[in-house]
Amino acid sequence: MITPQEIISLIPKASLWVEEQEAIILSNGVPLTEKQLSIASKIGIKNINKIRLLQVESIPEPEDSILDEASKGIGFISDNTLGITYRYGIYIRHDFWENESLIIHELTHTLQYERLGGIAEFLNQYIKECIYYGYDRSPLEVEARTMETKLKDR
Repeated sequence: MITPQEIISLIPKASLWVEEQEAIILSNGVPLTEKQLSIASKIGIKNINKIRLLQVESIPEPEDSILDEASKGIGFISDNTLGITYRYGIYIRHDFWENESLIIHELTHTLQYERLGGIAEFLNQYIKECIYYGYDRSPLEVEARTMETKLKDR
């Protein structure tokens, strides 16, 4: 079992992996639809035209066994993960590709990356919140779920 301190010490390594994943999505993903661009604008994202979505069978997990264990330990990626945001790159599981609530949720994380100043800064806060509060009660997750409710079908 990996300790919270060990997970926190992995943030620089995790940041590099997230940058790699973002690059894959930006190279292979599709731009937001007009409706999604409107949602991103309502959320307050500054660089909405940078965002790309990539449809996948399942969310890719880190190949590095320590990062994978840490990721599972905080609930970052599991078999149940439907979507995940790596700054301007967003993976969406194929069976939830058209799910507006999920898109709103993930776009809110893009806003958080911008607001916090980038990948390392976001991961530092997000990971610590998941350790301290638990994934479901993490303030960043609560904000994303609140935004889903606020913007769904508007």
